[in-house]
Amino acid sequence: MQDNVITDPIQDPELIQEPMHPDALKAADADLLKYNPDQERGPDGRWVSSGGAISEKYGHEAASHAQTLYSHAKGIEPALTANMKDMASKYGTKLEGLKYRLKNQESLARKVATDAEKDYNGNTAEAARNITDANRYTMVTDPANYRSSAEAVANDLKSQGYDVRVKNYWQEGSNYKGVNMALTDTAGNKIELQFHTAESLAMKESTNHPLYESYRKMDQTTPEAQALNAQMVANSATLSTPPNLSGFGVPKIGKTLDNKLQVVYYREEGGL
Repeated sequence: MQDNVITDPIQDPELIQEPMHPDALKAADADLLKYNPDQERGPDGRWVSSGGAISEKYGHEAASHAQTLYSHAKGIEPALTANMKDMASKYGTKLEGLKYRLKNQESLARKVATDAEKDYNGNTAEAARNITDANRYTMVTDPANYRSSAEAVANDLKSQGYDVRVKNYWQEGSNYKGVNMALTDTAGNKIELQFHTAESLAMKESTNHPLYESYRKMDQTTPEAQALNAQMVANSATLSTPPNLSGFGVPKIGKTLDNKLQVVYYREEGGL
């Protein structure tokens, strides 16, 4: 699907998306409070904008919210990306996976529908409001400079007015290793920033990703699902933890209290 990725402005400067006007962003935010049953439809009655297949698969409300979230994320992306590139250069990190910096509409619709059912009593608007990774970035640095680089970026973001919540998944027993920053800018936009070593990124995206893809389609209470979780934990345990991470961020682990795997931070083609 073409909307799984967006073109890197460095590669194709003529295709840079113009930032959305503030009034348009306000309107997009207001639309999260409801879904729009009057969106444009094709001759067959399917929605043109969000895709008939998406609305049929995840419901009209989730599809509508996904379209709004995607449009909003695409509108603010150019300025976000420029800022992330500047900080990566300034603090000796490397931005990876830029083609995945927008979550695609189908992934957003699935997450809205799933979260609404699981956490918000079916309220898709609440689920949409709490999506935190429609815009997401990954920085990679060597282990020796991992904490200092992550702290420098976090402090820079704070100086820009961002609320920065650091979650440290470099914990024993976690199926995922990395530092994730939940960012909220002064306009209320939510962005995800991950910090990895080259090895932890490869573990997430190559070794554990196929296991996660099987896992997320299963009943997570079954022995088969728990076996996949255990394998991901075992794989992640082979990673070397960067030094000096004690006390950095809030310790997190990729399990919920009822021992179900928390759905965290993996990408499909174009993203989770």
